[in-house]
Amino acid sequence: MMDLNAFLNDLTRATFVLLAVLTLVDFARYRGRTRLDIALMFASLAVFVVIQAVSNRLDIETRWVDTLGVASALAHPFLMVRLVQHFREVHAPILRAAMAGLGVSWALAIMFPPPTPLVPSLVIVAYFGGAEAYAAMALVQGARKTGGVVHQRLTLAGMASGLLATIVLIAGVQAVDPSIADVVRLPSLGLALLSAVGYYLGFSPPRGLRRVWQLREIHRFLDERVGLSHDERSTRLPDRLCQAATRVVGGSGSILALKADEGDQLVVRASDHPAVLSTVIALIQNEVKSAKPRRWSLVSAAAIPEEIARLIDYLGADTVYAVPITTKERTWGLLVSLCWGQSLFPTDDLNMLTLLAEEGAITLDNVELAARQRRLISQLEATNRELETNLRLQKTLRVQAVRDPLTRLFNRRYLEETFERELRRAERQRKPLGVIMLDLDHFKAFNDTFGHAAGDALLRIFGQFLVSRSRREDVACRYGGEEFVLIFPDAPLDTTIRRAGQLREEAKSLQVQHHGHPLGNVTISVGIAAFPEHGSTTATLLRAADEALYRAKTEGRDRVEAAQRLALTPRPLLSGLTRPARRRGT
Repeated sequence: MMDLNAFLNDLTRATFVLLAVLTLVDFARYRGRTRLDIALMFASLAVFVVIQAVSNRLDIETRWVDTLGVASALAHPFLMVRLVQHFREVHAPILRAAMAGLGVSWALAIMFPPPTPLVPSLVIVAYFGGAEAYAAMALVQGARKTGGVVHQRLTLAGMASGLLATIVLIAGVQAVDPSIADVVRLPSLGLALLSAVGYYLGFSPPRGLRRVWQLREIHRFLDERVGLSHDERSTRLPDRLCQAATRVVGGSGSILALKADEGDQLVVRASDHPAVLSTVIALIQNEVKSAKPRRWSLVSAAAIPEEIARLIDYLGADTVYAVPITTKERTWGLLVSLCWGQSLFPTDDLNMLTLLAEEGAITLDNVELAARQRRLISQLEATNRELETNLRLQKTLRVQAVRDPLTRLFNRRYLEETFERELRRAERQRKPLGVIMLDLDHFKAFNDTFGHAAGDALLRIFGQFLVSRSRREDVACRYGGEEFVLIFPDAPLDTTIRRAGQLREEAKSLQVQHHGHPLGNVTISVGIAAFPEHGSTTATLLRAADEALYRAKTEGRDRVEAAQRLALTPRPLLSGLTRPARRRGT
């Protein structure tokens, strides 16, 4: 057990000395008030353990040397209270009380050399333990209110102060009851070793560990975007970017300002700092002339603009970081982070904020790109709807152009286009083609008897009748007035005659009514022509069918007549589609 106590004692002393050296070297390299207070805090304990070690090794008992060691150790609580100021506000009465406790403890140490009487020992223990307990409580409370790097540092430092306060409490108990010295020596050495490590990791963490904490916060910021829609990212990004920036640098708050829709004026979009002023962004924007990150610190030796210095002081901070949020395509705005004290690694902080701002800018670019895509998709959908409307309109116009509005049969224009095409196809394929021209008998008398509305009703019903009796490849047209033309592709003359007879017979069974009143039976006269028997042009075929229809009408109506075998004299195409002037029975 004695060997373990000696080992822990030597290890604890060596740790305090090593940490004091490391913090002194760190201060010599980077300077700064924060690093100075950290180095003094570790030095106060290191001087004490070095003097103890030298006295024990050399067996030297010099009162003033021992008193110097004790005085150095007694400075530690006061230095701890001063260190708390770098992370959160310490009220003046607390500082004065710590300073008074330090003065009283030094006086008692000088007046009562070891072994110190009980009452002075308890006074010193009360000062030491009270200051360390306050520091532990303040640091832990600060850790609970913050996150990221500061949370980690304050948690470790608060734990270290709590352990040191426990050691001092044990020392007070030992002063009252010296018999427990052997029992508490080993736990006290272990707590002292843990306290030293906690102080170092909290107040002066190694650069690698600190960067791990910072990268973890950036990773957390990136993870929070997973699964969010572009709209949700756009909505939540400002607040989350401010929070991430504050956590990454261990700051007291951050402000995000983005450019307005028009112009270069920045508008505050989010902030987790209690004092948000429009002048903050306006002033910093004027100072940041380029797209490079900037840093100003009141505790730095470098000179800073007077207005920026007043602004930093007003915001209750010591350091300001200003990082433009920009990509190659666009500058979005500015990210500003405020810190209580001087950063341990300002270059790292600036680089981390720049990385965070770049991720924010990429997110904003992606959101803008998605919004632009949505606008393009909306425009395309609107264009497609317009095109569909136009196509429907064109289709309607096309139908109206080739359909008779009353009977819904094809009109004469369509007949002109189709008849020639079907005839040429039949000629190429050496197939027959049948043509029927038919007329409603006594249609004029029908109109005179029942009125034109009834006549229209008859024509409409007769058009439906023709459609229902036509094959898919047949073409049924209204030729004009009460006359109709049907084209039967691939139909020889005998088939055409048979189908014409069927139409004539079935037409008699039509039940035509108008306003609920029957209008009587319907009869038709039919003229037939066929290719190639009666001609090889549309003009000759239509003329042949027309002449056959004329014979059917003059010979008593309700008849089917085929054209003569000899083709008539050909006429031009359009003249073949024109009704020849002749008298026809009604």
